[in-house]
Amino acid sequence: MKKAVKWLMISVLIAIPILLIVGCVLFFFPNPRFHFSRSLEDYEACLQRSYWSEGVLFPERSLLTEENCVFYDRFFSDGANSPEYLSYALCTFSEEDYERQVARLAELSNEYSEEYFSKPAYILCLNAVGLTEYALVDEGRHSIHYYSMGTKRYYDQISAEDRIKPEYADLVVYSGYEIGGSALTEN
Repeated sequence: MKKAVKWLMISVLIAIPILLIVGCVLFFFPNPRFHFSRSLEDYEACLQRSYWSEGVLFPERSLLTEENCVFYDRFFSDGANSPEYLSYALCTFSEEDYERQVARLAELSNEYSEEYFSKPAYILCLNAVGLTEYALVDEGRHSIHYYSMGTKRYYDQISAEDRIKPEYADLVVYSGYEIGGSALTEN
């Protein structure tokens, strides 16, 4: 009986520090939150994670239905002023809405390219101080892939066909916009 109590005490003395260490690690180094949804209620939260541009690249919610848009959101914040995030939306539009979206992207973007990606791209910024925002258009399907990243941490989660081609990996495109109050203002 004394041996059992002794082993129980030793086990408790070993378990308590281990639990404290694991608890501290989980508290100070939380796992990034991942979210994949078709729910338009979650769409606004996804856009709010695109801190730099405040989601200006993404389409207005009024154009979306749960059938024509899927979005993906991954976010991590350690409490600093620069959270790490990846927000992605794949939206398919009617021909008319698609044309309006392409015109909006052409007006908003800093650069248009048919060579940097496998699809034509409207680029707001690319590798600019860790920020990347672009939209890839697929005219045949009337769909647009929207990307906003505040880190390279999640780059491997972008499909290979939507990544920048390797020969342009170090390319930097600066946006012609900066944050001014609660909206983008032109430089």
